[in-house]
Amino acid sequence: VGEKPSLPIGLSSVNWTGEKVTFVDKGIRKRGIAALGTADVGDLTKLIPVDEQIAILGGSSDHLTLDLNDCAKDYRLGDVVSFNLRYEALMHTFYSHRINILHHEGS
Repeated sequence: VGEKPSLPIGLSSVNWTGEKVTFVDKGIRKRGIAALGTADVGDLTKLIPVDEQIAILGGSSDHLTLDLNDCAKDYRLGDVVSFNLRYEALMHTFYSHRINILHHEGS
């Protein structure tokens, strides 16, 4: 968890999947990185943060980048972030030995 500019500094290229990503300059934002990626859940757009103020910015095969700037909770290193999963992501997790699915009250 840390503050970073929303617009990368320097030249932009393609991401890990070969796609050109565009960025919107929103200034300095609080960001978090979670150890969860497409290898774990497939398409990251199929994740639904339980905290509706969390925005998923993108990710890679093993990491997920989150915008935590607008959250009421002050997320810190080591905090747990929970997600609801659309069907495709849920099915993907059943085949991953690295995922521990927990049910939280109210989730």
